[in-house]
Amino acid sequence: MPTIYLFSTLLLSYASSASAKNLLDQSQWNQNQCIEKNNHSLKHPRITEQPFPDAIYLGADEGVIRLYGTSDLSGNVIIQKNNTHFNADKASFNRENNLVTAQGNVVLSTSASILKSQSIQYDIKNHSGVIKSAEYEIGNNGSHGTSQEIKQTDKNTLYLSNATYTTCPVSVDSWHFSSSSIKLNKKSQLGSAKDVTLKIGDIPVFYFPWLKFPLNNQRKSGFLAPRARLQSNAGISLPYYFNLAPNYDATTTFSTLKGRGIKLDTQFRYLTKNHQGSFNYDIIPSDSSYKNNQRDYFEVKHITKLGRNTNIKLKAEGVSDKDYFDDFSTSLEGSTRSALQRRLEITRNEDRWTASVAVEDYQILDIKDAPYARLPEVKLNYRSKNRKHDFKVGLDTELVYFDKDNATTGTRADIKLHISKRWGSES
Repeated sequence: MPTIYLFSTLLLSYASSASAKNLLDQSQWNQNQCIEKNNHSLKHPRITEQPFPDAIYLGADEGVIRLYGTSDLSGNVIIQKNNTHFNADKASFNRENNLVTAQGNVVLSTSASILKSQSIQYDIKNHSGVIKSAEYEIGNNGSHGTSQEIKQTDKNTLYLSNATYTTCPVSVDSWHFSSSSIKLNKKSQLGSAKDVTLKIGDIPVFYFPWLKFPLNNQRKSGFLAPRARLQSNAGISLPYYFNLAPNYDATTTFSTLKGRGIKLDTQFRYLTKNHQGSFNYDIIPSDSSYKNNQRDYFEVKHITKLGRNTNIKLKAEGVSDKDYFDDFSTSLEGSTRSALQRRLEITRNEDRWTASVAVEDYQILDIKDAPYARLPEVKLNYRSKNRKHDFKVGLDTELVYFDKDNATTGTRADIKLHISKRWGSES
C-alpha cells in the first residue's frame, strides 16, 4: 500500500532566542575532550525538508487516516510537525488532543535532540510527554546518555531520572556521569544534575552533590571531561576550567599517578590588543618514586606588539630535573629532549628591511647533545622591490656570539649578497 500523508494546519507561535557572541575566536580556546558532533537532521528520515508551518504530516506503509479522532499507522511510520518528527514501527495520532502514541524502535527527533525508546506518548502541540527507558542525544557537542524516565514539559526542558551523561562518542564511552536527577535546557544550552557520580568505565571515581554543565561548546567555568591513563603513570585526571573573562582563562588539572602521588597542572592564557600568550606550570609536590622530591615544569610563551611593525617574543621552558620528561612525557619526542630553549627576541619589519636582536640560552638536560647559547644574535635582511625584468638584490647578515660551557666559544659573522634576474617572457 502506498505511503499515506495527512496534511492539516495548526496555529502555534514559537519564541526565538539570540545567543551572545564571544569577543574572541572560539578556535583559540579549544579544549581537548572526547567529543564527536552529531548531525541530527541526517540520522532519521522525515517526510519533507520544508514543512508548511505548523502542519502535521503522517506517513506509513499501512494505515487508516481519520480527519477527526485517531489515525492508526504501521510500518516505517513517520509523523512530522515543523522540525519535530517521529519514526516508529507502529503509531497513532489523535487529532483532537494532538497526542502521538508510538511503539517499536521509536525515535523522537528535533533540531536539538534525539530521544529513543520502545514506546512514547507525546503531545506534539505542547511538546510534552513522558518517555520510559530512553536513550537521548542533545546539544551540538555530542552529549548523550540513558535515562529510566524522561519527562519533557515544553520544547526546551527535559527532566531525566536515574540517568547517565557523557560527551564521548557512543562507541567510546570511556567516562560518564550517573545521576539520580538531571535537567537539560535546550534554550539556555545548560544542564544541571544532582547526586552525581563520575565513572571511568564502570569504576566510580568522584562524587558531586550538584553539578552544572554546558550542552554546547560555549565557554563556562566547570569540570571538563576526565581522562584516564592505563599505561605508564596510570591514573585519572580531572580538569577544571575557569572562564575568567572573554580574553583570558585558566585550566587546572588534578591527577593521581600510580606510584608517584598527586600532580597539579595549571595553564593560564590571555589575549589583548597588543599582548597574547600562555603560562603553564606543572608540579608534583612529592614524587614517591623520586626520593619524595618536588618536581615541576614551566613554559612561558608571550608576544607583544610595539606598534605596527615591531614585535617582542619570549619563549622559555624549565624543569626541576633532567629525568622529568623521561618520567612524564606522553610522546617519544618529548622524552628525548636534550635541552629546553629560552629565547627573547625583538623584530622590526619594514617594506624591504627586516631586523632582529635576540638572546637565546638553554637548560641543558643531556650534556652530550647540548646546543650553543646565542648571546646575542643580530640579523639584518634586505630585499629589493620585485619588478618584472629588473635585477633582484638581497642581503642576509647575521652576527652571533656562541657560548657553551667546556667548549670552544666565539663570534661568527655571516654576510650573504645575492642578485638574480629573469630573462624571457613570463608564462
